[in-house]
Amino acid sequence: MNNLLFSILLVVIGLVVGFGLSFLINFLSGNMANKKAEKLVEQAKKEIEKLKRDAAIEQKEEAHKAKMDLDKEIREKKDELKESENRLLQRESNIDKREEMFQKRELALDERESKLSEKQEEI
Repeated sequence: MNNLLFSILLVVIGLVVGFGLSFLINFLSGNMANKKAEKLVEQAKKEIEKLKRDAAIEQKEEAHKAKMDLDKEIREKKDELKESENRLLQRESNIDKREEMFQKRELALDERESKLSEKQEEI
């Protein structure tokens, strides 16, 4: 009977120790899983911050490139306008020269006409 009691006691102790160890292992595994999850969350947060910084840098670079392209286009348009203005000024100058030349011719013709008229009157 002692052996039976002793066996029952050993079984009960074994069960208690088994459940205790099982609980302890599950608890430690849970802690490790929590720590792993926290580590993953922290890594994800760091990755998100890095992606945000990279996106902000990329956006700034694109804005800078767009500004440079726009500035280049504006310079090109200004140069085209200056060339057009210079051509127009040259044309205006040529027209003024022609007008002056025609006025001189007209004066010369008027003088010739008046001389011819005078000669005709003399005759």
